[in-house]
Amino acid sequence: MKSPKNKTIDFSVEEGKTFLDKCVTISSKVIIDELLDKTIIGDSLKILEHIPHQSIDLLIADPCYNLDKNFHGTKFSKLNETACVKHTKS
Repeated sequence: MKSPKNKTIDFSVEEGKTFLDKCVTISSKVIIDELLDKTIIGDSLKILEHIPHQSIDLLIADPCYNLDKNFHGTKFSKLNETACVKHTKS
């Protein structure tokens, strides 16, 4: 059961696939017109070097929270401090 303050958006696997199919990935320099009204998915530290300077209005990043958790049967284990810092910088 979720906390009443939890603002997580839930949707079905099918809805999730529809969203992911609309996302774009970046592996080389792009012009801003190619990104307008798009959701970019990937490692922000690698992607940002390909995006024109001062062109981002909103960036949502998921940092290394370093928690033990079970997410729908997939288990994640807490990292030691060195591994978490390395993961965050990679």
